Amino acid sequence: MPTTNVLSNCAERTENGIRNPLSAKIGGISCRLPKSNDVQEFWENLMKSVDMFGPTRWPPGMFRIPPRIGLLPNPNQFDAYAFNSLEEAPYMPGALYSLLEVIHECIVDSGVPYKTLRQKKTGTYLAMTFNDEDAVTTSTSSESNYLNTKSEFLGRIVSSFGFQGPAASVDTACSSSISALQMAILDLTVGRSDYAIVAGANLILNPQHSIQLLKLGILSPNGASRPFDCEANGYVRSEGVVAVLLASRSPLKREYAEICDVLCLFSGYKEDVHYASEESQIKLLRELYNGESVVYVEADGTGIKVNDAMEIYSLAEVFCKNRTSPLLVGSCKSNLGHTEACSGLVSLLKCVMCIQHGIIPPNVCYNQPIPEIAELTKHQLKIVTEPTKLPNLQKYLPYVEKLNSIQLKLTFA
Repeated sequence: MPTTNVLSNCAERTENGIRNPLSAKIGGISCRLPKSNDVQEFWENLMKSVDMFGPTRWPPGMFRIPPRIGLLPNPNQFDAYAFNSLEEAPYMPGALYSLLEVIHECIVDSGVPYKTLRQKKTGTYLAMTFNDEDAVTTSTSSESNYLNTKSEFLGRIVSSFGFQGPAASVDTACSSSISALQMAILDLTVGRSDYAIVAGANLILNPQHSIQLLKLGILSPNGASRPFDCEANGYVRSEGVVAVLLASRSPLKREYAEICDVLCLFSGYKEDVHYASEESQIKLLRELYNGESVVYVEADGTGIKVNDAMEIYSLAEVFCKNRTSPLLVGSCKSNLGHTEACSGLVSLLKCVMCIQHGIIPPNVCYNQPIPEIAELTKHQLKIVTEPTKLPNLQKYLPYVEKLNSIQLKLTFA
């Protein structure tokens, strides 16, 4: 079927205005997260309620930024020989080190041969917001034959792996990785690509953005991540690199889970650009779900009280009208903080592991709900605070909600 016909008949809308779902299968996963060198270590940390935060890269009190942060283990270690980069490695940005290694591990995990990915149309989608290399690294990079930009990161990834397919660098702030996921699945659906690699990266190598975010009043001054809790006072920044390999019609060696649908929505005009829109969240949820039974939501849950309250209200409005059991809600940001551009993929990774193990890890640092949602959490919703078996797994519809709460023009995904 010609691509133009596919584009007109699938993807966004049917003739009567109903959305056609965008679906794809997850065949490979890999990550680097705070105190977690791989997916298994990340899962064990979640199940053990490990606090994945530590001190910042700078002396206490310097720059007056929060004292705790989530940092990657050994971000400057790189197997330059494996990527044929012995001469270039000293000048490469640290984020590119991790991206190359994590994408390679994701491909190995999938079992799809490199030869197949190079012969087929393999799309590459990179989610990044802050290119956080410090002044020294930027100065060193001036000796390189490459530019130190996000688009250049993408080009070097595609070139290193020899992919021939669509490629896009995506920045919609904290919703970047789910926006990239939507682009990847759309390209798979309409036949632009056979396989897709979606990766997200966030490294905190420069205090500048932490200073700015603290001034905006959305960071926790004491570095405490407490989603939905009455003592929450903002989010905690965290590093992360995640990659997933997707396919729609092409064969996979393994299938972790199937993404049933994905949707991003621009929230339109708002007087206060730094906070979420309850109306936009409800609109997105109702468009994405049409009466399906949802038992668990991996929520955005940043620890920003006003946004967390709006999110819970939205979930209750859409999913809790006629429930016979509470809607289960959690957020991995309680363990490792907010990985910003990478955070949607981190939430997706947690959902995949929940399905694999049939259990939901507990939220940490949750004692009493925000007063505005206290009544809802008594009957309609339940914040998961202990390892909980996924109910009715055969009918389980995993749902990852990601909302962008700090972009100047908000995108929900």
